[in-house]
Amino acid sequence: MGIIGVARWKSSGKEAIELLMENLQRSHLGKRVGKWSMAFHTYRSSIYQARTIYSVSTSTATYALLEDQAVDLTGSDRSNPRVTFVAITPPESLPSILAQIAGNWSASRPNATVPGRSVLPAGAGQVHLDGHVYSVGTDWLVRIGNVTQPGGVHKGIVIEAEYLPVHDLPSSLGTQGDSAIVTEFLTGIIPKSSEDQIMAVALTPQQWADVLASGDDLDLDHTKAEEHGNTKHDEDDIYFIPGKDEDDRTAKFTSAGQSRERRSAYLIIRCLQGEGIL
Repeated sequence: MGIIGVARWKSSGKEAIELLMENLQRSHLGKRVGKWSMAFHTYRSSIYQARTIYSVSTSTATYALLEDQAVDLTGSDRSNPRVTFVAITPPESLPSILAQIAGNWSASRPNATVPGRSVLPAGAGQVHLDGHVYSVGTDWLVRIGNVTQPGGVHKGIVIEAEYLPVHDLPSSLGTQGDSAIVTEFLTGIIPKSSEDQIMAVALTPQQWADVLASGDDLDLDHTKAEEHGNTKHDEDDIYFIPGKDEDDRTAKFTSAGQSRERRSAYLIIRCLQGEGIL
């Protein structure tokens, strides 16, 4: 896992992703190494109306952000955080969890629910991100994907760059966000004529530490240990190592992939939420 940066090209058309892929391949000698996909859901409670859950699911985990607008950020009581961010495995577990807890949670778009159920089933994402992963030399992984709402409504592109040689933000950054090297690289792979349409998304080290602290000891794993060996491998899973058993693969994802994916999920949720897409 390296340090990452995320950018939004929200005014792009559907054809823009082709321009990005062409630029990656021709100008940066990028090679396609996998697929990138996420499914986003929004849940609201009819009982706790100030609370909203935003979730994003990948092939490995679901990351859920609970936001409670009723929490007073100016008060001295910090025991009840306004935002809680957790990882849940397996990724299809969240709907069943919500069906068993208080709050009467339901999808924010009622027409996306299944008759007789109050929450969305796994895989029925309200918003989708679909795209590709490229490697650029040995130092970079680049993920680019189109964002679409139900009915195929295009909502721009998300771009993520991961700088592999550096695993943590340098202490020299102080309170700054993600490293400038990632921002500069993102700028270099985007068509020059479109730079004014790009929005970078970043967190300071302290902000990310606060996010992680909100979910301490709350991450939920609903997978039995003896079931790990039955997981089907995705041929586009860039964290899968042929010839290694499932335990090795799971350990590699946990240590090298999940931290990156978790940070990425939070940044993208916040970005799309701020635009009113979720």
